[in-house]
Amino acid sequence: MSGNKYLLDTNAILYILDGDETLADFLFEEELYVSVISEMELLSYKNIADNEKKEIEAFLEDCTIINIDNKIKLQSIEVKKLQI
Repeated sequence: MSGNKYLLDTNAILYILDGDETLADFLFEEELYVSVISEMELLSYKNIADNEKKEIEAFLEDCTIINIDNKIKLQSIEVKKLQI
């Protein structure tokens, strides 16, 4: 490991799971983080197949899931309002 830490969004994870070797190679053996929101998005697709769910769960097992508390939620809302 190089000591780099990466917070992955839902799309990055989908690219990796869809076979993006460049991204997968770049992140290989790095410290990966995923927000609980991305975890929920990935596992809540309508009509998700069992094998897809298992693949997502296996990927997430290698990541640290970041939960949010009320303070983080409120700060995120304020940041989002600045971007609109």
